[in-house]
Amino acid sequence: MAKTYIQTDDNFKADMVKLREINPYITSDALMIRLVVRHAAQSNFELIKAGEDHVTTGAVARRAKTAPKESWCGLFGGELRDGVCEINKYETLASGHVRKSPRTVAVSAFPIDREEFRATVLGSFETLEDAELAFEKKPLK
Repeated sequence: MAKTYIQTDDNFKADMVKLREINPYITSDALMIRLVVRHAAQSNFELIKAGEDHVTTGAVARRAKTAPKESWCGLFGGELRDGVCEINKYETLASGHVRKSPRTVAVSAFPIDREEFRATVLGSFETLEDAELAFEKKPLK
């Protein structure tokens, strides 16, 4: 039988104590976990409801952070060709004008964090749409 390791916290430990009180004849933690998983599977127990906001929001955030760097270019309005991203960089100047300048950046030169990449491309703007709207209102000529 293969071993599986899990991370535990105080809540997990408290839940195990409660299960031991309910089922005093089960003395092994491993057996307790296997029985609970087996029971959940046999009763078709749905662990996560698909429509719950906290679940879907967290999943979207995790997927966005772990998306491959190759997808970042398109997310922020760029075009990827042979490992090189052609993208516009937006900068807000002290006068309030917005500068839009084309850049060419290799995917290998992207920062590690997607949020850091967003900040280097969009500056203080949250989305590409916000940056474009600001540029249309007050472009640097």
